[in-house]
Amino acid sequence: MASNASDIESDDEEFLPIRRRHVPPAFRQPIELDELEEGNRGPSSSTPTWREGSTPPANLPFTGQSGLQVEMEDTSPLDYLKLMVTDEMVASLVTETNRYAEQTLEDKELSPKSRFRQWTPVTLNEMWAFLGLIIAMGLILIENLEEYWSLHAMYKLPFFSSVLKKDRFCLILSFLHIANNKDQLKRDDPA
Repeated sequence: MASNASDIESDDEEFLPIRRRHVPPAFRQPIELDELEEGNRGPSSSTPTWREGSTPPANLPFTGQSGLQVEMEDTSPLDYLKLMVTDEMVASLVTETNRYAEQTLEDKELSPKSRFRQWTPVTLNEMWAFLGLIIAMGLILIENLEEYWSLHAMYKLPFFSSVLKKDRFCLILSFLHIANNKDQLKRDDPA
């Protein structure tokens, strides 16, 4: 079933802006090196200032063997990525993304035309495809996310739409999660 962008409407409030992280005032002030050497690691009543130290950083020698440590023949770029990102890691992303989507959708009242109504659980293969597109976006820099799927001759990149449709990519991006919110420690928990 073919559809174009004008057939699908969505609420703008679905895609929330990125929030800035709160940094407590104590961490915004520079700390004097003398204070650290004296063992006073807490914020002081006076305004601390940075000073140049007399101790140069330690030069630790590299004792390992440089270069690739695995024999690889007839490999694809995915094989190299899987040396650093395992199927278990991506499976965890799949589990937590699906859990977060379920938690969000059961707690949220959706408008009749909400894109979130199109959500289906993400699969391991889709998550690998999603991660591949994220990496490709780092190599092909375009200002607007939607232009990776543009049909305009000047911007057309058929690779992206052949891997994942734009709406599916945006849904996965909206629910992407790496941890279970119910296991999250409270801010004042010392653990």
